[in-house]
Amino acid sequence: MTRNVSSVRPAIAEELHRFYNPALFSSATYDALVALHSVEHLPKHHGLGTVGMMAHDYCCLIDGLVASTATNSDGREITTAFFTPGDIVIDCVSVFMGTPARERMVTLTPCSVLRILASDFASIFEHSHEVAEWGRLWFTSEHLRSRMRTLDMITLTAKERYLQLIERHPAIIQSAPLKMIATYLGITESSLSRIRAELP
Repeated sequence: MTRNVSSVRPAIAEELHRFYNPALFSSATYDALVALHSVEHLPKHHGLGTVGMMAHDYCCLIDGLVASTATNSDGREITTAFFTPGDIVIDCVSVFMGTPARERMVTLTPCSVLRILASDFASIFEHSHEVAEWGRLWFTSEHLRSRMRTLDMITLTAKERYLQLIERHPAIIQSAPLKMIATYLGITESSLSRIRAELP
């Protein structure tokens, strides 16, 4: 089916405001960035990339819930991240280090995304100082978020981490399987059930 580009591009530009602050870009640069994205609607349980294969793109998540998992040395699948609307769904290590993916990303609900090839982003990143500055700010934000998660895992109790997740990301609580939430919080499923039973 042929997509009507003239009708979808303005919608893409509007949606991308959530991911790329237009104030950082000239009109020409923002338009070029918009043109590199394509709209996709993904079903539940759709895999985004394959473990052992290179990641060649990333997605701006408009709607839905995505999780990433990794398998530990005991063969147990551990949830490493959840992505909610407004997040960029990306395997940073694979995309930017050029290594095979070690995490599995999957949609937990039907999702709408704006997908861009990593090679296209790399090209515009290399030739535009505006995009490079956006990238620096995004990486800084993601690094801080990662550090805060690490510190929360160390300094907060399991119950505190669960309550924090409820407050900040209720969609995860509503849509993600308990097993995935438990491994994300670093606890067993039975411990999570006990915490939930204690709440009013």
